[in-house]
Amino acid sequence: MRGALDGDVLAVLARQDNVIGNWQVDERTRRLLQRTCARGEGRRLTWSVYLLSPAPPTPAQLVWAAYLHCGPASMIAGRSALVLAGWGDAHRRPIHALVPGGRQPTGTPAWLRVHRSQSIPEQSLGSPPRVPPHLAAVQAAAWAASDREAMFVLTSSMQQGIITPIRFQREVASTSRVRRRTLMLDTAGEYLSGTQSTAEFDFGRLCRRYGIPAPIRQTRRRDASGRWRYTDAEFVLPDGRTLIVEIDGLHHLDPANWLADI
Repeated sequence: MRGALDGDVLAVLARQDNVIGNWQVDERTRRLLQRTCARGEGRRLTWSVYLLSPAPPTPAQLVWAAYLHCGPASMIAGRSALVLAGWGDAHRRPIHALVPGGRQPTGTPAWLRVHRSQSIPEQSLGSPPRVPPHLAAVQAAAWAASDREAMFVLTSSMQQGIITPIRFQREVASTSRVRRRTLMLDTAGEYLSGTQSTAEFDFGRLCRRYGIPAPIRQTRRRDASGRWRYTDAEFVLPDGRTLIVEIDGLHHLDPANWLADI
C-alpha cells in the first residue's frame, strides 16, 4: 500500500509515527487509507485519523491521533503536554487536547478529553504541538481528579525541572477563573521553602496544625560515607541540639534507599 502513496504523504507519516489525519490528505489518499484499514493492514483510531499499521497504537501514536482528530488549531495540553515536555510519567488516558472555544470535534473517542478555551497560546511547542510547560502544569492541576493528584503533578514537575515555582506562580496569577488556584500557589510556595514531595507537604501542614514551628528544609550535610545529602526537615531544640526528621516516600520502599537515608 505504501507504494501507492506519494512522497509527501510518506514524509508526513514518517514525522507522525505512522498516524495521519483526513485533513492532511486528498480524497484519493483518503480512499487508499480506508481500503488499507478494511484489509486489516491499518487501523482507524478515530473516524478521521488513521494508523498505518495493524498493531495496536502505542501511547505516543494516540497522542498524535488526539492532535490530528482535533485539527491543526489544537494543541496537546495538561499532563499529556507535561509528558511531552519530559515529565517522568507515562501517557495516561484520557489524552488531553486544547481547542479554540468555537470548535467542537465530533465523534471524540473515550480516550480523548477535549478542552475548549477562548485563549489559546499564540505559539505552540514541539511535534505534535503542545502548550508551554507552565500552562500545562496549571491545566494538569486544575483538571486532576483530586487535590492529591494535583499536588503530585506540581511537586514532581518542579523537582524534575520541567517547571520552576516562580514562573509557575506567575502563570497561575495570569490565568483567570482557574480551579485549585490556592492549592497551586501554596504548593509552589512550599516548594520554594524546601518542600519537595507530597509527603513533605503533609508534614508541613501537620506542623502548622499542631503549632510546631516551621522546620528548616533541605539542610546540606555530609553522611557517614562522606557523601553530601540534604535533610528533609530539621528542628533546633531549646537545648541547642538538632532534631533531624527523615520523611519516607515511595523510593524508600527500596531497602537500599531507606538504609542510605538513615
